[in-house]
Amino acid sequence: MSHIWQCLKLYGYSILAIVVHLIFSISIFDIYFKSTVIHGMTPHYNPLPAPAKRLVLFVVDGLRADSFYNLLDNKENDVFLKSIVMTGGIAGLSHCQVPTESRTGHVALIAGMNEDVSAVFTGWKQNPVDFDSVFNESRYTWSWGSPDILPIFSKNAERSHVFTDSYDADELDFASTNPSFADTWVFQKVETFLETSKTNSTLSEMLFEDKIVLFLHLVATDTLGSHGAGSWEETEVPIVAWGAGIRGSDFLTKYEIQQVDTAPLMAALIGVACPMNSVGVLPLEFFNVSDEFNANSLLTNAMQLISLSDANYELKKRTALTFTFREFGSLTSSHKLELLYRIKNLISSREYNEAIKIINDLINKCLDSIHYYETYDRTILNITISMGFISWMIYLISFILERYTLLWNMSLYPIKIPQNTHFLIPYVIMTALILYLLKARQVSVQYYAYFLIPITLLTAIYRRLNVFKIAIKLMKEQSLQKSLFFKSIATIFVLEVLVASFFHRSILTCGLLGISFWSWFSPLRLNNKKMCILWTVSVLCVSFFPLLPIVGKITNYYLVFFSSWLSLFCIIYFAMRPELKSYFSLSQISDIPKKPELMLLLLQIISLSLSIMIKYWTINSIDQNQGLLLSNQILAWMILISSLFLPLFSTTKLIFRLFHIYVSIFPVYIMMSTSYEVIFLLLFCCLCLTWILCEHKMSRSANMKIQNINILISSSDSLLTFFIFTAFFGTGNIASLSSFDAVSLFCFITVFHPFPMAFLLIVKVSLDGDFTIHCGGMQFLFHNYCLSDSSLEFVFISFVYVRFYEFGVYLTLRILLFIHMFLMVEDVGSWLDIGSSISRYMLMINVTIFLMLLYFLSRALMTKTIHLNYLAKIRKTY
Repeated sequence: MSHIWQCLKLYGYSILAIVVHLIFSISIFDIYFKSTVIHGMTPHYNPLPAPAKRLVLFVVDGLRADSFYNLLDNKENDVFLKSIVMTGGIAGLSHCQVPTESRTGHVALIAGMNEDVSAVFTGWKQNPVDFDSVFNESRYTWSWGSPDILPIFSKNAERSHVFTDSYDADELDFASTNPSFADTWVFQKVETFLETSKTNSTLSEMLFEDKIVLFLHLVATDTLGSHGAGSWEETEVPIVAWGAGIRGSDFLTKYEIQQVDTAPLMAALIGVACPMNSVGVLPLEFFNVSDEFNANSLLTNAMQLISLSDANYELKKRTALTFTFREFGSLTSSHKLELLYRIKNLISSREYNEAIKIINDLINKCLDSIHYYETYDRTILNITISMGFISWMIYLISFILERYTLLWNMSLYPIKIPQNTHFLIPYVIMTALILYLLKARQVSVQYYAYFLIPITLLTAIYRRLNVFKIAIKLMKEQSLQKSLFFKSIATIFVLEVLVASFFHRSILTCGLLGISFWSWFSPLRLNNKKMCILWTVSVLCVSFFPLLPIVGKITNYYLVFFSSWLSLFCIIYFAMRPELKSYFSLSQISDIPKKPELMLLLLQIISLSLSIMIKYWTINSIDQNQGLLLSNQILAWMILISSLFLPLFSTTKLIFRLFHIYVSIFPVYIMMSTSYEVIFLLLFCCLCLTWILCEHKMSRSANMKIQNINILISSSDSLLTFFIFTAFFGTGNIASLSSFDAVSLFCFITVFHPFPMAFLLIVKVSLDGDFTIHCGGMQFLFHNYCLSDSSLEFVFISFVYVRFYEFGVYLTLRILLFIHMFLMVEDVGSWLDIGSSISRYMLMINVTIFLMLLYFLSRALMTKTIHLNYLAKIRKTY
């Protein structure tokens, strides 16, 4: 009964770990991705007549700037836009922010604000908050195009003046026989609309009003097909403008603007108010109008930004997470009035150029003040979250020291927990103050968790100070100071290598080259040099993959099919080798019925062979413009689902269960591969199996000394951490993991559905990471089931204990990486730098949460069996 209670407590700690990390993952949205949309501002209009009555907006979703300008630069091409750019229009680059819901950030273009990242959770089909847009400010807007884009703007319109017409979402197939379907549909609808206006007097009168917008959402063909990765191909889009109010330019001049600047540009051209939450700055270089119009338009832009700044000031004054509030010093109320007075006098005196200079200075100060108020609470939140990370790490260390080291033997080292409650007094006082402040500021419920978690954990740590005191005493008794120092240095070095791998994958190669010599410094070198050679060769085979280009840029299906058949032959070969059994001294091998195991293996091999054929049939049908065949799609999903359960039909003998998991990974991975992923998986899994063999050989060594056990445990945790990073970054980088690539999912789905696609991509990314976790759990089991020492009492009684310790140490190392990545998050610089820094942190913490869940899943996969009649008598190993 006590054993069950201990297991339940460990599961409780595991759930606590997941909850804490979920809360910390949410914090990044409140710090860096909190919605900037606020309401209550007054719209401002240019008093002068607008140069244009109607605006036609063409958005080509997915069009890359390099593809567009390469087309225009080609002298043999004679396209319409080329003549526009050469004669009467203006062309340039528009820089968008990442992450973005589409390559062309529609919210940034039409609303003038950076897209709300929480739109990801609504499937990109709507924005989670209401916001103003050029469409909303127009008299009438007609729009045609994607059902994923148009509802974003039509649902927020204050009155029914935004008309939309979109095709069915299922009609847009990535593997369609007609890739121009969407554009053809839009142009036909617009043509019909214009023809109808000739006979419909009401529609004709509406079209001939002023402040009219026509929006055509088109879809470009792109070989990369990913969004939000942060590369320049995805953050630079072409912009071309022509017509009334637009200056003409020579083809050699390319203007550059931020994407949010497009909204005030469109608003000024047709004389509507700039969207309320726009942070765009009017690009005067695009205009061919009078200086008076330029000055008044820019002043209107400044007035809108002043209103936004004032609204942010009032909001932050009520909700700031500090007891005192400071106004932005460079733009006080009196300073704004002074600048506006000077500007209006200069415009009245027709000194437009001087007025424009002062307006630009005012706009810059407004943008700075908006940023100041939007990030006002960032410092206090950063400190709070950092303290939460640090206190959680210290508490986790105290828990591991108490439960899984010498300290757990209470008879030798009694740990006295303070029984008095004097330490609760400061805790209660601090908690009361925080609750009072948060209640007064009317903040969201998650803020209570941000502030209370560090205080609660620090109080719990204070109660467990004796754990650290006894640990220090024990360390001195056994003279472990020097050993601990060098291990700490080595651990920090490994962590820094892992941090650097987020920026440069090739650094993983350097780390793997160093790891290849690990076996030569272990007890293996004394009595098993063949295993040392096998380890070195296995690591070196994997080490060159981080030097290759990331998967997704170029497809190579010949390599996919070659490596798939090679993997199949290797699996059959290893399944027939008796040497694998002898490595693990399986004396009870006769207990395992051979017929069911052979039938299961045969079924998995058939599944693997079928997945190769499905991949071939799918690629072939798409190349022949037949799309994804329904039969192939059904078979692919059946293989995916069955691969999750087939290992459960095998015996729970460790090596056999792991081998069946190993075989089940390949069918799914093959169907999602586009280049060298399969050969990477084959070699990486071989490396993990070699790792198990090495750990098993060392754990069986008769000459193993106590101090070596300590070294092995430390090195195993570091290897597990490093191998999980290698699993994730072996075929891609931070950009490719956070991007959307539909090509790899063509065996399963070709129609855009965000959540099924996200699920499939997560499955692909997690497959080799899950296998690494299984191997990490097995190597630790070898330590604790094959080694014991009465003086250390370092033998655990449950697989749950083993895996929790393993993951506890791993989690402690990851927390150091969390803090590192958290402090490296940027909110200045290029959009690429900002987006990448946030993506690194989010990937780090969310992958850890996902790996926690995989740890429980891996335990089920390693210990549970679906019993058939002829398997009912199989005895579990532990």
